[in-house]
Amino acid sequence: MRRIPALIALIALFLVAAPTASAAVSGTFTSGTKHVTIVITNTGASSIERLQIKLQGAEHTGAVADRPGAVDGSYSPTDFTYEPSTPLGPGLKVTLVVSTTGPVTGVIVRDDTLTSNGYGPDTTLRNGYDPPPDEKPPGGKPPKDDPPKGEPPAECRCADFTLATDKIGTKVMDDVLFLTFDLDWDLDCNESPGTGCEGTFDVIGPRQSKATRGLDLELKKPKAKVRCKSDGNGCKDTTGSRSVRLRIANAKKEEEPLATLVDRLGRNPADGKPQAFVFHVQRTCGTTKLKALVVRVVFNSKGRVNRKKSDLDGNGKPDGA
Repeated sequence: MRRIPALIALIALFLVAAPTASAAVSGTFTSGTKHVTIVITNTGASSIERLQIKLQGAEHTGAVADRPGAVDGSYSPTDFTYEPSTPLGPGLKVTLVVSTTGPVTGVIVRDDTLTSNGYGPDTTLRNGYDPPPDEKPPGGKPPKDDPPKGEPPAECRCADFTLATDKIGTKVMDDVLFLTFDLDWDLDCNESPGTGCEGTFDVIGPRQSKATRGLDLELKKPKAKVRCKSDGNGCKDTTGSRSVRLRIANAKKEEEPLATLVDRLGRNPADGKPQAFVFHVQRTCGTTKLKALVVRVVFNSKGRVNRKKSDLDGNGKPDGA
């Protein structure tokens, strides 16, 4: 019986000496209908090796970070981990743009530092559109004339910029053939405040070569910059369409106009096969260069578009395959 007080004292000493996990992060999230931007700051004294992030109200479908690292969301539709290539030092922050199935109502973060033994406790991030709780007036809502205080939410930026072709065809005017098609675009923004979401594209037409000898090609390019639509203080996804037109004529005006032109389109001077014109559409999403859309238009013997042998959707295969 005399050993019990000594045992209790030993347990108490162990509990006092044992390290306790404490949160080493803070941050905000700003959600749109299909994306959420998460800003996390290392507020601790040790570098962070890994972050575990849990979404509330929606599931994740992909994420990108402004610091190189690995994102793994394979084990849960609502949870994912982010592991920076180099540990996130004290005072540094990372911004993640996460694609979601709907609006996010909350974000919980757990950090794993160099000095901790596993993940720390849950940290609930603040909605970036709301001021901190200690800065709210007694009524619980900020005055309409005063903007929210505290850390500003992440700036609106591009999450993805996709292009697709539509309405591809030819028409003849004054013995000149025009190949026309539309570029349908979808600018995917993270829907944070501001109007910084931007995508660009540049259409590079077919080059003059032996294959196009005898033809005069003139490309009319559409405008190459697309910006997000502004919705009050925020930005939102934008869609639209621009037309591309390639004028095709005989290089020598004294030649028999239309018959010669159709013959040259149907029979390539280099190999006797129908002509194939290739368009490279280079594109960027914000400051990120994306893979170019490559559209291949093949003609038939009558000088019209052969849709089965052409690659109009840019997937690298004939559309009729």
